Amino acid sequence: MRPYEPANREPVVGAAPRALRLIQPSEPALLKQFCGHCARSPEIEPGREPASRVCAHCGLGLMLEASTDVAPTPEDPFIVIDQAMSLSAVSRKAEKFLGVREPAAVGRHLKEFLVPADTDIPAAQSFFALVMLAAAGGSEPRTVAVRPADLFGVRYWARVATCGPSNAALLLLVTMD
Repeated sequence: MRPYEPANREPVVGAAPRALRLIQPSEPALLKQFCGHCARSPEIEPGREPASRVCAHCGLGLMLEASTDVAPTPEDPFIVIDQAMSLSAVSRKAEKFLGVREPAAVGRHLKEFLVPADTDIPAAQSFFALVMLAAAGGSEPRTVAVRPADLFGVRYWARVATCGPSNAALLLLVTMD
């Protein structure tokens, strides 16, 4: 058996020589915990586990986590969507934003509340695909235009990202100004 010998190939005229380039691994994202209803971070002593998964501030939301660049603040309206595209959590601010209380919204499908703002273009359908991808835990945060399902002429920006501990999609809602 002969050792491997590369085929003799003529160089392509004008072609730049191939070079390897070093790809640095990206830094792991820092995670921030927040309440799924009031968005406050838990007050945990360093080195100790939280006493409960339920928020100590409002007593309503479960503690979730997302990367620090997308985690909501108490001033942000946001919703959490599970892999079945159902609402799992609605923040206090999102209740006012969407005009529905959390108990009436949880368990209902996302399309009952928000739809793509520009349905005439094929990319508009990607809103639901982005949410599904984020809920599966595999997407970079993206911002898309949405509108309330039953209202025309009103548009919001929705920042779609992944949150957890079990994978879900986090939608931060912002008015278009």
